[in-house]
Amino acid sequence: MRIILSKRIYLLVLLVFSVFPTFSQTGERKNVNFPDIPGYKTLKCDFHSHTFLSDGNVSPEFRVKEAWADGLDVIAITDHIDELPKAKFDKKGKTELYQQAYSTAKKSGIILIAGGELTKIKPVGHYNLLFLKSFGSVKRGRYMSVLKRAKKQSAFIVWNHPGWGKKNAKSTWYKVQSRIYQKGLMNGIEIANGRKLYPSAFQWAIEKNLTIFGNSDIHDSTKNSYREMKGEHRPMTLVFAQDTTLQSIKEALTAKRTSVYYKEELYGEEKFLIPLFTSSIEIPNKNIILYQGFSSKTAVIVIINNSCFDYKLKLAVQINDLELPGEITLKANSKNEFIVKVKPDAVVGERDYKCPYNIDNLYKSSNENIQIEIPLHVMII
Repeated sequence: MRIILSKRIYLLVLLVFSVFPTFSQTGERKNVNFPDIPGYKTLKCDFHSHTFLSDGNVSPEFRVKEAWADGLDVIAITDHIDELPKAKFDKKGKTELYQQAYSTAKKSGIILIAGGELTKIKPVGHYNLLFLKSFGSVKRGRYMSVLKRAKKQSAFIVWNHPGWGKKNAKSTWYKVQSRIYQKGLMNGIEIANGRKLYPSAFQWAIEKNLTIFGNSDIHDSTKNSYREMKGEHRPMTLVFAQDTTLQSIKEALTAKRTSVYYKEELYGEEKFLIPLFTSSIEIPNKNIILYQGFSSKTAVIVIINNSCFDYKLKLAVQINDLELPGEITLKANSKNEFIVKVKPDAVVGERDYKCPYNIDNLYKSSNENIQIEIPLHVMII
């Protein structure tokens, strides 16, 4: 009787694999090319995803292969630890599915992080427990007890989608979040989740010194969730780590060396976003000559953007001697040109200029942009 039952379970597993999406890694990998910054590697990460071992539609192995195709370096599978899966799996079946995912991750160069999502109703909310060592110890109990047990494992705890269940993604910091935070049981916060951005959460992260995350919280495939032909992409957490080991990634999260890539915007601290910008671009010739007379009063400046991100620049203030373009878009993976013109009252001579631009789609807070300076060496004749 036991043999017959085990065969039935095996057939059920096969059936599950046949009805859920499959994935081939023979396809192309997206070139999500954010450059490294001085001293650190820039890792593209998604720390929030689900499989059919909770309420997702795909297998753990699919998640890994999909992460590879989407150009990620790191993926965390964070199935709900307190919800039943879509299909029944015994402990051995679950273990085998995760082992398969880890094996695929190793072969494809993806770093797979063990995690789980604690799922409680409002106002407590949902929390990702990253770098878990034992799932059994966090499966049951009141939220504070579970968070404390996760912390004993040195788990990294992230408050997920703080605006979840609210209209217009409006976030609320309840008393319960203060208790969790004050007890040291909140290390990070999602400021972007799927298609939603939580500006309040970004401000809380700044005020309370929390690590910022942008994650997909993907349940279906990204192919079914994002319109790639229209330029949509899953949100990502950019992690600036010393290397690609789990220890280094966790150290970077603890040190808050992250930025968030959401839609066509980047969020984070200046000390990371400015080096990311300067590492992305090159100006082949910063030396130009401008003539006050009838000869050329203009010069063409070339800026090459070697990243996958369109930087949208707006002139902060006009400067003496030069007429600069009010707006510049540095297209991704492109050679970009713009014109500089000499002013009629410009002072003749040779000098260095620092042209101040705000980057309209780089945010250091919910309403403040990053400002950079484009250096030029100009001879006015």
